[in-house]
Amino acid sequence: MASIIKSYLAAYNLAQALGWAAALVLLLHDAIVSGSVSNAYAVAGPIVGYCQLASVLEVLHAATGARGS
Repeated sequence: MASIIKSYLAAYNLAQALGWAAALVLLLHDAIVSGSVSNAYAVAGPIVGYCQLASVLEVLHAATGARGS
């Protein structure tokens, strides 16, 4: 059971890291191309929203005692 939890947490952390990295890349690309960050929410808003929604799982991780160590 512990290996399943570790695998799940690794996949969760990887998905979060990739999501936030994608948002950063999109923001930087748009800022460089347009020279402004006024379109930031339109560019990265949906990805950030999904990452924030998934971060609710952190509460479940804490409540269930799921931890990688």
